[in-house]
Amino acid sequence: SIADFKLFEIAINSTYGVNEWKEDMKVVMRMAGEKNQPTVFMFDDTQIIKESFLEDVNGILNTGEVPNLFAPEELSEIFGDPPFEKAMLEAGVNTGNVAEKYAFFVRRCRENLHVVLCMSP
Repeated sequence: SIADFKLFEIAINSTYGVNEWKEDMKVVMRMAGEKNQPTVFMFDDTQIIKESFLEDVNGILNTGEVPNLFAPEELSEIFGDPPFEKAMLEAGVNTGNVAEKYAFFVRRCRENLHVVLCMSP
């Protein structure tokens, strides 16, 4: 960890593809948004296997989210996490409104997730 931030890196292997990338993105987004863990996502230019990886990183940098990353059942699981529910109530989130709950999740991702892009010349 760096300055109490959790470091998250993907591990590329010969079978790593879009599905593995999406699962890794879910892990890092849940660390930052659901668990409220300050997180550094370190991404190296040699790990860009698909152009969609860069599009997802761009989404994180611009909006704090990866569009359509989570299925509705996964979001329900996140929103039902007791510490997350408690944080929503303390923040005054209308827990009857899915859009407000998701906006709270994204706001926490934006606050906690730091992206480090490593490029070689």
